Amino acid sequence: MTTAAPDETALPRLDTATRTIAVRGGGYFPVLIQLKDGRLAAVVRGGAPHLGKAGRLDWIESKDGGKTWSEPTVLVDGPWDDRNPAVGQMRNGTIVVAYAECSAYNADGSWNPNTGSFALYYVTSKDGGKTWFGRRPLNAGPIGRVGSPYGRIVTLKDGTSLMSVYGEADPAYDGPGKPPAGSRGDLVGILRSRDNGETWGDFSLVSAADHNETALLPMPDGRILAAMRTGKGQLDVCESADGGRTWSPPAPVTGGPDRAWPEHPADLVHLSGKRVLMLTGRRHAPLGVMAITSKDGGRTWDYAGRHLVAWTSQNGDCGYPSGVRLRDGTIVCLYYSVGTTELPGVEQAIAVRFADRALP
Repeated sequence: MTTAAPDETALPRLDTATRTIAVRGGGYFPVLIQLKDGRLAAVVRGGAPHLGKAGRLDWIESKDGGKTWSEPTVLVDGPWDDRNPAVGQMRNGTIVVAYAECSAYNADGSWNPNTGSFALYYVTSKDGGKTWFGRRPLNAGPIGRVGSPYGRIVTLKDGTSLMSVYGEADPAYDGPGKPPAGSRGDLVGILRSRDNGETWGDFSLVSAADHNETALLPMPDGRILAAMRTGKGQLDVCESADGGRTWSPPAPVTGGPDRAWPEHPADLVHLSGKRVLMLTGRRHAPLGVMAITSKDGGRTWDYAGRHLVAWTSQNGDCGYPSGVRLRDGTIVCLYYSVGTTELPGVEQAIAVRFADRALP
């Protein structure tokens, strides 16, 4: 028997946080990064909601730590549905945006998952996001017809950049990272670049246990944390001590006592020392975003001490938080919501700013 999501209106709230509308009319599924020049930048979905052939990728930025935001500019807008971005800045300043070009639509524009594919591509910018070039194919190893990049591209101390990818396994694949026989559901892996994002490959498998959207976080001690959405909509965490070659078994974090509550996907932010912040969407009341912290480098998580970061979404079409920590200790979290009590019925991306000392 499934345990119903409880009344959690009494959960602690970050009432001291400030909130700003970053995008009005769009702003789905933001991925936020801090650039080397201090600007905040994010890639968001525009042109269509969850599904739509007109879907595109937009670029927004903030020069004042997330207090105000530029109007969206078009980053990628091809003939099909451009969606599901991953973004990061390389050591040499190049910005990489990977995405899926979805052609699973009928001639009339209606969704049809039995046709088309999710073809993966990436583009680059050498001038801080002003212009974009490339549209090069992205080979995701064993991931087949339906796949996607995800989240923030991270760079290790040795200069290797890692991109999270997920999707259905290609049954004909027989190369590195091939999932074990009998695996079911989506698989998660990482792609590497050692040339500042010019080329990507060297796939490593993270999970073949029906996980999908996965956030990566390099830790100061050399480990890499991965927060993975399960096929049922909760979060597991695993770690790697060898640069992402091998990974620990997934450990559950969210979902309540029987792991039934929809709490996904996650982003991970290193605070200081061994303190790590997990930001995750909440698709049960109070709807929005919550924060969970770890004090031991991500090995255990204080789920019981979770705090609400955002709680005014009108429905479950919300979340996908993406966060960064500024030098002064301010956390900036960007998430989307289709309607809030403050702005009913409006598609929007919202920037929340709060001090890391406000967290447990």
